[in-house]
Amino acid sequence: MRKHTRRPLAQIMGAALAGLLAAVLVAAAALPVLAKEGLEARLDAPLGRDTPAGTAMIVGMMVTAPDGAVSRPVEGSPIYLKLIGGDGSSTRAAGDVDTIRGHYTMRILVPEGGIEGIEVGMHGTTDLPITVVGSPLVVGGVTGATTQVAPALAPAVTQPPRESAAAVAAVAAPVVTPAAPGAVDVPLALPFPGLALIGGLAVAGGLLVLLLVRRRTRTSPRPAAPGQEPGA
Repeated sequence: MRKHTRRPLAQIMGAALAGLLAAVLVAAAALPVLAKEGLEARLDAPLGRDTPAGTAMIVGMMVTAPDGAVSRPVEGSPIYLKLIGGDGSSTRAAGDVDTIRGHYTMRILVPEGGIEGIEVGMHGTTDLPITVVGSPLVVGGVTGATTQVAPALAPAVTQPPRESAAAVAAVAAPVVTPAAPGAVDVPLALPFPGLALIGGLAVAGGLLVLLLVRRRTRTSPRPAAPGQEPGA
């Protein structure tokens, strides 16, 4: 007779919770995909199919997500636009977020062979196409009712190279000419101020001696003439 082993209640509840968690994760992963697949894009103006290849166009569009009877704007998403040419070539541009909620602007070139198809999508790990509503393409070229040609891009401004701090300091510093070998700078002032005083005293002493000699010469008695007494 076989015996039935009863599983603990905790083990049964743990298995049930694990299964529920797995189901929740699968549903959560599927929700963004379902939401993105419901997105819609509407161009501000249609593109002319016969626009010459290489023409730069400015394309604006609104991206919305239907929510019941209303549509809410999709903001800040990596929206892209792709134009497909008649020969199978294509061009692609990322959308810039505009000031209007849910509005994006692209600058894009027309591929070879004109425009045969258009694709709008959201960029991610895998690009997800978005449904384009309305009439995105019309026959003919650029008219007042179609997307307009983009203005020319401003030329890039080349900044002059910055001078290094060492170069600026070298220009600002005074130029010093080195002295010739063996040259000695002679100062204008006497190195010993006392020499002038000593020289002055020597000159004064010489003059004084000269005056004394002359005075002594004048007061000395004259020699007597022959036959005459001294002092007569």
